[in-house]
Amino acid sequence: MTLRDGIHRLNALLEHDLSPMPLVTVFLGYWLPLEWMLRGWVMLGSTTPLEKCQALGASVLLNFLPAALAVALLIYLGGALSLFARVPYPRAVSWGMGHGANLLILAVTALAIKLAWMGSETAPLWIKRGVLVFLVLGALGLVWRGLFLARCLVIPRWIALCILPLALGFLTQEALIQQKRVQGRGPVALSRSAPDIILVTLDALSSRHLSCYGYSRPTSPHLDAFAQDAILFEGFYANANWTRPGFASLLNGARPWTHAGDLGRPLRSVRENQNLLGCLARAGYEIRTVSSNAFADHAWQGTPTRCTERVLVQGGLFHTTVGLDLLPSSVFANGVGPALYLQQGVPSLFQSPSRDRTRLPLAWAEEMLGRAPTGRPRFFWLHLVPPHDPYATPDPFLGRFEPSSLVRGVRESAADYRFAAGGNPERQKLLEGRYDEAVSYVDAAVGQLLDWLKAHGRFEGSLVVVSADHGESFSHGYGGHGGPLLTEDLVRVPCLIKPPGHTGAKRVSRLFEQADLAPTLLHMAGLPIPLGMEGQPYPLKAEGLPTFSMNRDLSTRKPTFSLAMRQGNWKYVVHFGPWAQPWPRRELYDLDRDPNENQNMIEGRPEIVGPMHRRILEELTKRGLKPEAP
Repeated sequence: MTLRDGIHRLNALLEHDLSPMPLVTVFLGYWLPLEWMLRGWVMLGSTTPLEKCQALGASVLLNFLPAALAVALLIYLGGALSLFARVPYPRAVSWGMGHGANLLILAVTALAIKLAWMGSETAPLWIKRGVLVFLVLGALGLVWRGLFLARCLVIPRWIALCILPLALGFLTQEALIQQKRVQGRGPVALSRSAPDIILVTLDALSSRHLSCYGYSRPTSPHLDAFAQDAILFEGFYANANWTRPGFASLLNGARPWTHAGDLGRPLRSVRENQNLLGCLARAGYEIRTVSSNAFADHAWQGTPTRCTERVLVQGGLFHTTVGLDLLPSSVFANGVGPALYLQQGVPSLFQSPSRDRTRLPLAWAEEMLGRAPTGRPRFFWLHLVPPHDPYATPDPFLGRFEPSSLVRGVRESAADYRFAAGGNPERQKLLEGRYDEAVSYVDAAVGQLLDWLKAHGRFEGSLVVVSADHGESFSHGYGGHGGPLLTEDLVRVPCLIKPPGHTGAKRVSRLFEQADLAPTLLHMAGLPIPLGMEGQPYPLKAEGLPTFSMNRDLSTRKPTFSLAMRQGNWKYVVHFGPWAQPWPRRELYDLDRDPNENQNMIEGRPEIVGPMHRRILEELTKRGLKPEAP
């Protein structure tokens, strides 16, 4: 057989009704461009070519495989149809590959429509809407004309034959590299007295709304009681103003300009041996996590560490154990498409999880903590969504601070996530009251967990930490979190640490940030701190060092970059890039005299602004970041 004959036979095979190539070509020509349009290429702007290829490979693999399995099921159903209905098998399979794949395209399009409005961190809304309208019409056209029309419209089949092996190759390469890293490290000597570490994080909790931090309302009686046996950090700053980059800083001891965790892709310059979970697992700790927010789930952080037990609880109505820890970390950068549901273990395309706040995953937490001891210390991380919006809570918390009959439902109590045109003081007052009720609700949940630890003898000898990923804004005309602002409401968060055997209350006025938490926990557990961590541990951190908070806003056509530096009593904020917000481009506040940031002193103190601005530019230059100057 000559080469030409072989090519003709291969082409005939690809054209055969039983060939999966129509599905492959429709996927590569239709769904993959849609996904990358929704995610926005700006998310991969600072990545290396290898990282781009790895992310592309992960997208192909994780989005194509569920679709391929679905069509394979249709083929088997076609075989059953031919057996029981006496339809010729080729015709039955052709029906499955044609009409069945068309239905799959419609389902994927419906999923894309749903996901397109989930967040503002993807491509600009006008692009998403235009692309989605075009693709909906295209999907309807495919159903009308049949799948075989797509075989003439999409990319050549030889590209499809090349893409999948390349995708598998890149993923295999990363897996082998990670395996070498793991094999190349020996175990860390673990002290016999190594304590259990229990980390509790609360979503969108601002320290300004806790009574133990001086708030006027009694929102946190259980955390107030915990503070009597803990170290309370008065000036603890989130490194970002939304969940994913905040937790990336907390887990990796690195700031967002280093790990780039706000860009929706694998973390940059962070490896397992520079990650809190990886360090603890290497030291012999069992790792157990319960998370009620996918962005807080360690896998979404790109952490390659395998957990002993890991549960992701979404919406409060269903629970799922996610078992994808064997996959390379790059697959978790994918936040759109069937892979999103594959990662979360939720095979639903059309029904959103309920946002019922009456069911917190405390039963899962207590069940995990109650597992029989194995002779190894345990790291347990519980993340609770409240007081994240919607702020409506169950009885008896609803109406505790705001008796109004308004803003009591899930829809009405959602944050605005924008600058309110002209401001709406009445709505702001109502939302803030509901938020404080949500704070009381989650405070009671934390109190229940702490009481369980004490009742089972797990409190005194454990290292117990309560903190948050970011705060929440009800001031300066902005509602919610994320976005361009870095006000104290958004970035000043609680941090309470009870070391093993610690008694009595202690308050620390020295400034700390999320990047300091991972090295602090390692230091208190008697473990070495990796060189790759930027943060410094308590109590070894020197006086006078600055903290940094930042956010990259991907919702604008040209992304902006906001950065805040706190040193001493001064806080300097600069907004790089295009700026069309009703807010000054540069800000300077004396927080001792102006804690609510009402008086911008940017024009009157050049001797303060100059050194702080130069320090920020130096730090950005070190990391190859060159945002447009204000």
